[in-house]
Amino acid sequence: MSLITRLLCRQAVFILLLLSFDTGAAEFEWSGFASIAGGKTLDQDTSYIVAPDTGSTYTDELNFAPETLAGLQVQTQFTEKARATLLLMAKGGNDFDANVEWAYLSYDLTNELTLNAGRYRLPLYYYSDFLDVGYAYPWIRPPVDVYWVPVTSIEGLNLYYNRYLSDIQFSTQLWYGTHDLESDTGPDVSLRNATGINITFQYRGASLRFGQERVDVSLGFDTFKVENRAEFSFLAFMVDHKNFIWNSEYTYTVVKNLASSEDGETTTWYASLGYRIAKFTPHFTHSFREGAGNVNPASNLTSKTNTLGVAWYFHRNTVLKLEYSQSDLEQKSTGDSRDIEIISTAIDILF
Repeated sequence: MSLITRLLCRQAVFILLLLSFDTGAAEFEWSGFASIAGGKTLDQDTSYIVAPDTGSTYTDELNFAPETLAGLQVQTQFTEKARATLLLMAKGGNDFDANVEWAYLSYDLTNELTLNAGRYRLPLYYYSDFLDVGYAYPWIRPPVDVYWVPVTSIEGLNLYYNRYLSDIQFSTQLWYGTHDLESDTGPDVSLRNATGINITFQYRGASLRFGQERVDVSLGFDTFKVENRAEFSFLAFMVDHKNFIWNSEYTYTVVKNLASSEDGETTTWYASLGYRIAKFTPHFTHSFREGAGNVNPASNLTSKTNTLGVAWYFHRNTVLKLEYSQSDLEQKSTGDSRDIEIISTAIDILF
């Protein structure tokens, strides 16, 4: 399956490039986004991870690389029912190297059912599809205590179903895929048999989303491998009513070591409230993460974070953000605890 999905991913890129030589054969829709962000911790010799997918951190020195990024998306409709989508990303956490984040083919089986094949965003969280589009949410970043996944995209198949039930919009996704991630700072990660489903109901300004994924995870160290199986459950409830914005998500993960009886579990959640005042949206967020078990004793970490911020939509498709976060971290296995304060700012742009 890994070879097939990689070929599908490359095929999507090839079709886009091929059609670009003949603009009469297909129309292209271009869109893009960018974030220019910087931040620092307020105490000496402290650090805080702000981008789990790249491992980027803020330290006590002001840094604009960890969260600064740019993305360019192109989509072409080359038949009535078939199209290709490509998203190129450059992130400061990856030295601004351009990477293919999405590259997939889509085919409309019916007016309500679409099959996608190639590389696509792993649809676990409510903001997964817009994870890198800072303009899509009021924070500088989704709460790190919850959005703690080093792998954000997979290669495989995805079935998307969408229809209206009276005034309620119903949608669901089924997916199967694999992914390999090489790391310079930690173990190499290999995902196999990633199978999941999510279901979303939307009614006016309210959204409810829940789902589950099961995946085999291989961690490759220098001299050995660790084989685990993980089950990930998630729930999101969002309300956008008049001037009020409520965002909340909950996740529960169970990891089992296939070579022993050891297991571990992680619980995360956040609750966020915002209020629109003219072009300003002040907001407050509390997030929580707790891990326990013997699979990886280093993950027995409890973190609680309070974030106070404001988003200023001062120009069309442009927002300026400022945030202060205070995070309490406690390592259960050692009893160590620390308190970290972070200030950060960002300009998010759509184009």
